[in-house]
Amino acid sequence: APSQPTPPPATSALRIFARPSDEEAARHPILEATASVDASKLVPGATLPLVVRIKIQEGWHINANPAQPKSSKATTLTAEFTSGSTLGTVVYPMGHDFNAEGFDTPLSVYEGTIELRSTLQIPKDFVGNSESVKLTILYQACNEMECRPPSRLILQGTIAP
Repeated sequence: APSQPTPPPATSALRIFARPSDEEAARHPILEATASVDASKLVPGATLPLVVRIKIQEGWHINANPAQPKSSKATTLTAEFTSGSTLGTVVYPMGHDFNAEGFDTPLSVYEGTIELRSTLQIPKDFVGNSESVKLTILYQACNEMECRPPSRLILQGTIAP
């Protein structure tokens, strides 16, 4: 009998729960971002996988985390919750080298679509059936000609089973 394909990782239950408002998205034309979580396990004390998917417009890049050179502003993800949940350690993808004029060493950047992975720790004394979340992506977008000032893209949503 042919061997069965390996099942997809447990992240297949992830559902998008947070995105920027239309107004917020309009202020950040270079990035599109959504956050996904497995809300089916929203119970006190649970640890939920969290994935923030960022699509960077063609021709642009954002600084990796850790940033190279160190003087660059690294892309970071932070979170605020209404019911006391906490964001676990964020795992940033590996950046790739980008040779920019005026720099002796290559910059470490993200291009295309990337995923920031973390966990959401639900407090043991959690009550209710939803958690409101505000995620902030701090990034600096650059292209061949210019670097824009660092910006904060806000994703908001509610996690509910």
